[in-house]
Amino acid sequence: MKTVLQQLIQKDLSHLANVSFPLDPGAHPHIAAAYVLQTTIVKKFEPDGISDIAQKAAISKFLEVNRRTGNWDVLSHIHTSADEELLGLLKDELYRFWYVDGCTPVVGTAEEIFLNGTSGPGAAQGCGAGDFYTKYFDQRLVGTPQAVEWWEKMVDRDPRWCSAYIAQADRGRSPKKQNWINLIVVPKDSDIGRTICPEGAINMWAQQGIRHLLEARMLSLWGIDLSKQADINRLLAKEGSCHGAFATIDSSSASDCVSRNMLKECIPQHMFKVLDFFRTPIAKVQNTFVTLHMMSTMGNAFNFPLQSIIFCAAIRAVYRQAGLKPTRCDARAPNLGVFGDDLICVAKWAPRVLRFLEALGFMPNRLKTFIDGPFRESCGADYYNGVNIRGVYIKRLTTPQDFYSAINGLLRWSSLHEIPLVNTLRFLYTGLRGNAKAVPLDEGDDAGIKLPWSVVPNQLKVQQTAYQSHQGVQSYIAHVPVVRHILVSDTVMMAPKGEIVRSFQMYGWILTVLSGNARNQRISLRTKAGETTYYKVARKTTPRWDWYLVRDDVDPNQGSALRRLATAWRALALF
Repeated sequence: MKTVLQQLIQKDLSHLANVSFPLDPGAHPHIAAAYVLQTTIVKKFEPDGISDIAQKAAISKFLEVNRRTGNWDVLSHIHTSADEELLGLLKDELYRFWYVDGCTPVVGTAEEIFLNGTSGPGAAQGCGAGDFYTKYFDQRLVGTPQAVEWWEKMVDRDPRWCSAYIAQADRGRSPKKQNWINLIVVPKDSDIGRTICPEGAINMWAQQGIRHLLEARMLSLWGIDLSKQADINRLLAKEGSCHGAFATIDSSSASDCVSRNMLKECIPQHMFKVLDFFRTPIAKVQNTFVTLHMMSTMGNAFNFPLQSIIFCAAIRAVYRQAGLKPTRCDARAPNLGVFGDDLICVAKWAPRVLRFLEALGFMPNRLKTFIDGPFRESCGADYYNGVNIRGVYIKRLTTPQDFYSAINGLLRWSSLHEIPLVNTLRFLYTGLRGNAKAVPLDEGDDAGIKLPWSVVPNQLKVQQTAYQSHQGVQSYIAHVPVVRHILVSDTVMMAPKGEIVRSFQMYGWILTVLSGNARNQRISLRTKAGETTYYKVARKTTPRWDWYLVRDDVDPNQGSALRRLATAWRALALF
């Protein structure tokens, strides 16, 4: 299947761009888009999950980065008085960040962390489920020794938590003190996987509390709202690709390169102690225990805001040394953008930023860092002379939903660049075996084929009632994911087939309801990594079939977007 897809996309696009040769820097954006799509369409295609080669490559890289961070000494990479000044400015930025008004720390008390904590969305160490009730009231809690002691002190102060904790202990489920976490590898692309270390439930709660406090401070001081910053980064990347004012910087294994040694040197001592207290110091990698020299791994809730803080402070320090005033990231015209390791800075000072990041122990990815030329890449958008030429990644073609997602992604690409993909889309359509469903444009990519109403074939339309026709609404049939629940009735918890059996615990159930993690006597369950999502067919209606969500950084004109999408579908001549 992978080979067939590659051959078909090349058949559709090779007359525009030949990937056997480098792309001409002066090429038209549509030519560049055709070139990129041929290189990305099967880059992440892994129908059977992560391969052994990709898994081994991910573990090998993790161990190498961990060894590197353990040996890193920031001061040994500070060679000149200018470097010393820059390091001093970084420390000043981080001091201002941590101490509000110069004296009050962002995290003031242990109780503040507990009150801002949450369970997090994923599964915890030693727990096979990701829902709040199961992690905290049905399974044995796991945490590092110091985190367990903190947890016991905190729950003693809240009668509800204390009662739930006692009930757990009565069942022989006292917290387990464990100073290591398991390393797992999840799919990233066909060449290398992504390493994650799920934390114990107690450490997870504390890390979520710290994350919340760090993010609140980022917003108040620097204007970084992580729920919106990706959009700002994309707009800055687009501007950089048009005028060259901004550079985009990417770092390799950035989340694993935030070393304890570097932080001990650069951040306030109190900040270091708080972060270090709630981290897990050891990872179990293929039955081998490895001491972690990085402050946090992917799986630690404060990992993402922490790296955002370090990167933002580094860019601001470079600006201050250069005499350029750093703006807030939410300013009308910001001059920097930081979202995790997706960095945007003024192109003139990008080389100095890169050099400083290397001195701090990071590994800027030169292949994905763009200072000159017409291309910029940030937060899932690839801009070439102001046009988003991002490719489409097909990960598998096993279920109808996989085919729908692939068809919708390629139709959007085809309509945006006005390049027909007749052979590829026809092949994908035949994979639906005559069971295709047409759905509105605001449905999910896995619900059906998203088409403008004007080009929906009669064979795919659902018969309307007289009332629906009069009211101007359309009926349609869509594939809808089946949401699994734990149903709670009196003191009985009924789990779906294949799920672990939960036991009822009154105080835990009360806390679950009060925290909003249960509604209508039901606890929703997430699909775990590697599990199959099941779908059902449902009849639905909509009054806005052709409502098309357009993004300013991609395609700001709804009318032209609809016309091009209709043209891309008609080009297939399937009906």
